[in-house]
Amino acid sequence: MRQLFYSLLLGFSLTVSFYAQEIQWHPDSAVKVSTLRDSVAKVITRFEKQILQFEKMDSLSFPPVGSYLFTGSSSIRGWKTLTNDFSGYPVFARGFGGATFVELLYYLPRIVLKYKPSRLFVYCGENDMTLDYSLPEDVLLSFVELDSIMKKELPQTRVYYISIKPCPKSWYYWPKIQIANKQVKEYIEKDKSGRLYYIDITHTLFNSEGILDKNLFLKDGIHITSTVYKKWAEVILPYLN
Repeated sequence: MRQLFYSLLLGFSLTVSFYAQEIQWHPDSAVKVSTLRDSVAKVITRFEKQILQFEKMDSLSFPPVGSYLFTGSSSIRGWKTLTNDFSGYPVFARGFGGATFVELLYYLPRIVLKYKPSRLFVYCGENDMTLDYSLPEDVLLSFVELDSIMKKELPQTRVYYISIKPCPKSWYYWPKIQIANKQVKEYIEKDKSGRLYYIDITHTLFNSEGILDKNLFLKDGIHITSTVYKKWAEVILPYLN
């Protein structure tokens, strides 16, 4: 009888554990009003040291006007093989770890506009979406603001939105991220200027059965391996031609 009891208890525990892993963010449980911008505004200069480091690099060698700039959060900062992956193209990166889209906009004059790139590749929004007090629309609002600024300051620059990726650490927020990606994609599809492009890289992180492949991530469950960057390069390369 005792053995039967523990068997049933183990089965129940495994079932609870399985379903606990499947619990994810849902619009019904979202905050009614986002406080993302107000919250980030309180720490808006937390990455100042990284920005100053970029400026020091610029003082030694300023990127040529018309280059292809990759900017955003840690997925860009961690792309150590970027120049090799796109050998023959005038690419360079200005990504700062942990950045939200709000912070990217704040530093836009110092890490984007002054370079006058002909193509701008943006990976940002992941850190925005993994905050409980944000909403999917926050990414869209930031991208629309980015588009407005670029249209005014650098109207000839093409802007490429790289879709926000899923990851094991924040799998709970994946539905929220999907909505954010969808909203930006629809905005880009409605644009008639020919300046905006949507690049979907999410499929590079799932296996053939449609399950998120944890082996493609570092131990922190957030950042991606060099294997993924190679996959991203293959997806993005056609947009450089």
